[in-house]
Amino acid sequence: ADAYFPEAASRERALCRSALGRCHWLSGRYADAAQQFEAGLGALRVRPEGSAALQLMATAAGRARFEAGQFDEAAAVAAEAMSVGVSTDPSARLLSDAIEAARGSTPPADALVDSDSCSLAGGDAAELEAVRRLNRLVALSLPDDGSSDSAGAAL
Repeated sequence: ADAYFPEAASRERALCRSALGRCHWLSGRYADAAQQFEAGLGALRVRPEGSAALQLMATAAGRARFEAGQFDEAAAVAAEAMSVGVSTDPSARLLSDAIEAARGSTPPADALVDSDSCSLAGGDAAELEAVRRLNRLVALSLPDDGSSDSAGAAL
């Protein structure tokens, strides 16, 4: 995709990479999707005015890495998305909570998204709270040793 656009066309390269990433995502090829989203993220890093787009692209890359089971990589790009901090979209924070839950740790209650200042796209505070509680429940239900024996007991 980069060969079709001049160096100064970072927005167009990012948009193309995002579209390719979405195609891979929809076909279940999460690692390939993450590569495309991260390439788009690289193109956006050179545009200081693209902070909101950078946050969305980093969150998409993190989610794709999460679905591919690459939690360290997912955590790194989720942290980048949260560091931009240009919107009230809680997606990056919820992704970070889900990564911690998948790793077996419970996200601290005070680290959760403030539902008074933001909401999920098309949702409301109740939906946001439901996602947070689900992340905490998953973390509590995962055993520390990786076995599945105690997973049901915590529920």
